[in-house]
Amino acid sequence: MKKIFRKLIEPHTVFVLFLLFVISLIVFFEIFDYRYKKFKALVTLFYILPGLIFFIISSVYNVIINKNKNLLNKLIILTPLVIIIIYFIYLMVLLIIS
Repeated sequence: MKKIFRKLIEPHTVFVLFLLFVISLIVFFEIFDYRYKKFKALVTLFYILPGLIFFIISSVYNVIINKNKNLLNKLIILTPLVIIIIYFIYLMVLLIIS
């Protein structure tokens, strides 16, 4: 079990999972329009928020554990974290404007 967990939170695995997560969100929001508000709320609660929490925790863990890696690994480690931070800043700007 410990081996599986370590393999799951490796930087390359987290990056690939994050890309699949983003692609699934793009496809989801392109397919469903505004008629399905309750379904979107459930998906946000049970899919998007746990996914973002998982990627934040795994990215921070990888930053702490893999301090002395090369530039490509650092870029792969920090990409999900930076994208999530930009997304939260975008949401805060939308809340302030509206």
